[in-house]
Amino acid sequence: MDISVNGKIILAPLIKTEIGSKVEMLNNNLFNFNQIAFDEIIKKEVERLVRLRMDDFERKLSENYCFDDKLLSREEVAIKLDISLGTVDNQRKRGKLKGCAIGKSVKFRNSEVLTYIKSLKPC
Repeated sequence: MDISVNGKIILAPLIKTEIGSKVEMLNNNLFNFNQIAFDEIIKKEVERLVRLRMDDFERKLSENYCFDDKLLSREEVAIKLDISLGTVDNQRKRGKLKGCAIGKSVKFRNSEVLTYIKSLKPC
């Protein structure tokens, strides 16, 4: 909870090491901030949160879009499309979902899976 005393902002409880010498101890668990120190703390916290959000966004984006054309297993395609393995096999046999044989296994290019998704008609 924020409290204002004599025009100065007081926050409690905060960790003194995070704010260093710019904080004066006021009572047992209260600290007095000057405006510059407060602005620096807010700026650093906002930057940290933005970095976290951007990292999370990039991770999710890379899971769903093709930055590299890696090969996916049938299981990975089924998970990505939220369909059964049988449906993956049926769509491949019909030529709608293009796969490539590597030895005895079938793999799918991520770009081909995305092309398949784009070809689907909305309900």
